[in-house]
Amino acid sequence: MITLTDTLIAAQQSSSATPALRVLVSDRDVGVARLRFTRWYTGAEADGPCSVAVPADGSLLSARIEVATGTLYAQRVASPGASSTYSAWTSLGTVVAAPRLGLHAAGTRALVASVRAGGTQVEVRESTDSGATFGASSVVATAVGTVTAVACAVRADGSAAVLWATGGVVYSSRRTGLGAWGAAAAWSNMLASVSAIAMTDASDYAVLVSGATSAGLAGVWTTRLGSGLSAPPGVWLPLTEVAAAGAGTNVTYLATGAGTAGASRLAFAEVFAGTGACSRVQLTHAIAGSAFDDQMWRSPEPTTLVNAYGAGFAGGADHGYLCTPSGVWHAPSDAASTDLSADVIEARLDEDARTSRLRVRLRNDDARYAIGSAPSALVPGGELSFEPGYITSEGAEYAFGRRYWITGVRRVRANGAAIVEVEAEGVWNALAVWRAPRQVVWVAGASSAYAVLREIARRAGLFCWRPARARSR
Repeated sequence: MITLTDTLIAAQQSSSATPALRVLVSDRDVGVARLRFTRWYTGAEADGPCSVAVPADGSLLSARIEVATGTLYAQRVASPGASSTYSAWTSLGTVVAAPRLGLHAAGTRALVASVRAGGTQVEVRESTDSGATFGASSVVATAVGTVTAVACAVRADGSAAVLWATGGVVYSSRRTGLGAWGAAAAWSNMLASVSAIAMTDASDYAVLVSGATSAGLAGVWTTRLGSGLSAPPGVWLPLTEVAAAGAGTNVTYLATGAGTAGASRLAFAEVFAGTGACSRVQLTHAIAGSAFDDQMWRSPEPTTLVNAYGAGFAGGADHGYLCTPSGVWHAPSDAASTDLSADVIEARLDEDARTSRLRVRLRNDDARYAIGSAPSALVPGGELSFEPGYITSEGAEYAFGRRYWITGVRRVRANGAAIVEVEAEGVWNALAVWRAPRQVVWVAGASSAYAVLREIARRAGLFCWRPARARSR
């Protein structure tokens, strides 16, 4: 939806207004900054479950379980960087490896959740110095059966939640401030089994869970546990599918990370057990303009990272991190825009009910857009923000909201001048080229045309406004 100011509307209706144009380019995926990961650390640690968190001081906390011995290790890197040391680990004791672990930080607090030997006692270890040291373990609850997954989240004031799964039921225990842990409470959703849980604090407790349904559908879903902020305490949202695979495909999933790095983001492993078995880390993010509670997730995209246990994910300030026991990857999450406006010599926008195409020509007489010198986002896949406007009594004003994605960049000479021609397409084209990774079915009579379009648009990374709200001027 494009909103115009009153002065811009007046200029638009005037017969003598002076036009203005702003064109920006940035490395974004339908409005959300892309994470371009660079590996900072390659170590010799054995593969195993791993989680990561970022306290308020910007340090990087990691926790891992050595599967062979069941040893739980923790690490804090005060100033994470490409040259930092990531090989120093401190033992926190022995735990069960199969349920994995949880790690989360806020303010100067950090919390690690795990399961004691025996498989039923859910425990936590807490830090009040940004993860430099952890206290002794304490039992939060004793599960009704063998725990298959565990996770946690903490707030700066000490409020926290711990989740664990037994069979297909997820249980929670919460505390307010530094009070006592509450009694275990089962969620209101239903799965046949739960393989892993990841969570973070996002207004309420944001949860990513993997497992399988009673029909054998393996998948990853998001939900939310209310804490009294945006939802009543203890109230769960229904499950929203992030990824799924049908029975008999030999595909399962592991939820490994949830956090914020420029947008709400999720990490999980897609595990294939057939011929050529592998476990590839997948990432996805909330669509632009939405929050975790909206559960509007773009279709996941695979990374190049293959690991049997997946990778932990955390975001902090302008950074995103992926971690395994032997690896640390970093990506900036602030996709700064480059203003191309001063170099635009021609722009043409063609739009109708089904397509939208943009062509921008840039001066390149001093080779400022030569390969190697041009903004890194000025390549296919980069995002153009096209903002036409006028000079008004308030100065240059623009109509915000039009985004296009580059499909081609050509460097040519025309009439003796060096020019860069940029071709881009809009949202309808982005929707047209999206392909579902699996068959998606809507039950007849149980949905609507709007709901179907909204779901398809969500998976393609686009927001679909309700017809009554889709008003522009």
